[in-house]
Amino acid sequence: MPGLTLVLLYRSPRPWLPNVQRKRLWSDTLNRMVQFNVTASALRWIDKAGGLDNYLLKTSPKKLDSALGMEYRRILQAIHREQATKAAAAAVVAEVEAAESTNEASA
Repeated sequence: MPGLTLVLLYRSPRPWLPNVQRKRLWSDTLNRMVQFNVTASALRWIDKAGGLDNYLLKTSPKKLDSALGMEYRRILQAIHREQATKAAAAAVVAEVEAAESTNEASA
């Protein structure tokens, strides 16, 4: 029977262990391979999320349950924050330049 082991005429439950594998996964933000111990189900979730970066950023810390995963999550969040501030600053500069050019054209 599945999940049970016959031991000396009685049945005892056998332990179910996760399918853990050591994998190298690509990080688009870091632009390099990162090595993790992941389960087969986590690999499916990473594919479903659209990659390692999206999985780490969108998954709750409770579900990640990994010190290495949380560290990479913090690194990715810092990089994304930095990129967002640069993009916002560039947008403000472009807006100011556009306003100046319209003022010069109307004058």
